[in-house]
Amino acid sequence: MVVGFGAGLVYYGMPLGAGNLDFNLHLSVTFNALAEFPSALLSFFLISRLNRRCAVITLSMVSGVLSILCVFLSRERKGGLSLPRERMWDVLVSVERKGDIKNGSQMGAEIVAFFSCCTASNILLLYCLELFPTSVRNSALSLLRQAIVFAGAFSPLLVVLGRRECILVIRRCLGW
Repeated sequence: MVVGFGAGLVYYGMPLGAGNLDFNLHLSVTFNALAEFPSALLSFFLISRLNRRCAVITLSMVSGVLSILCVFLSRERKGGLSLPRERMWDVLVSVERKGDIKNGSQMGAEIVAFFSCCTASNILLLYCLELFPTSVRNSALSLLRQAIVFAGAFSPLLVVLGRRECILVIRRCLGW
């Protein structure tokens, strides 16, 4: 349930927090929607070949690291960490044409984080389905789904707090 809560925070919070990032909101929502379909296909085709526990842990860690990296890749962060222009990690194409894409590396990190979170959520639901015997399977899946939905209800609060003090929210979530 804890992993489901974390996956739900990222799954529902990432599209809500896309307005806080340094690029076009409409482009971000479009890429997030386009990333969700391949993640379902990847889960479908690789579920028989993957160790489910390791896959969920690895994909969740990748999603978490890249989500935190989005904060550090910010150029114009209010209340967060702002790196100088010389130290930016522009891995992807950075096109600055009327605000289309201000920071390509931040957008790439956000899309890969959302993709890996979607894949981890799909694998987690299938893993929960296979993990429990038939007598408690419905209850276990209901509890996992409730944890994901509860995180979806809790994520707007973190998005609003992240607009004010982004680094403070990360420190509190990590227990620093």
